[in-house]
Amino acid sequence: MLADLRAQDPPGGDADPYDSHPPTTTRIAAIEAIAAPVLADRPDRSALALVDDPVPLLDRALLLAMNDVDERKRVDWTNYGHLVIQQHMIDATLPLTRAAGRVQGRQPTLRAVLDALDAGKLLYLAPADDEQVGGTRARRERARTSVADGLGLLVDLALVATGYGRWEVDWAGDATLRLTDTGLEGLADLLAAALSDDRDSTGLRVTAGVDLDFQPIPALRAA
Repeated sequence: MLADLRAQDPPGGDADPYDSHPPTTTRIAAIEAIAAPVLADRPDRSALALVDDPVPLLDRALLLAMNDVDERKRVDWTNYGHLVIQQHMIDATLPLTRAAGRVQGRQPTLRAVLDALDAGKLLYLAPADDEQVGGTRARRERARTSVADGLGLLVDLALVATGYGRWEVDWAGDATLRLTDTGLEGLADLLAAALSDDRDSTGLRVTAGVDLDFQPIPALRAA
């Protein structure tokens, strides 16, 4: 660093008559007289190396900042990411399954959703259409898009519940469903068939790992 400063020193010393600072060479000499250790002389260790057995200490510090620690289940980071994403997915599918339960007059399960679709009740499964733009066809397409998102998540949840899939979360918080069965790669086509005007949910109903009686249940919220 000092060599870089010397290189920046103009020939003949400081040429600016209005500069009230000492010449650069004088300042460099003062720094060298301090004999401060250079960066290379510093030990290449993290700050945690100053603490004996730091992991338990950090663990206790974290728990002190949490409420009801004794009532909580401890999991590793991989399982934590999976469980958090799963709960988000459950919350996202509740409007769809509850609508299907009302329409079909039974438990709000995946089976109820597929039965409602097969019965041509797509519009009853979608949230209220706030746009109210276009004719019947336009409203059906908006409803199809909305229901498709919920149905896809619901099938994913059913697969996870039966051990056929698991969510992985990357450093950015993006989740990916990892399927344990390569035979499930055609799910997108089966979902599209169930949502089409032909209303064919047969493929989804017979797919391995898809529990038709799966019902998303939200976690209890802390008071």
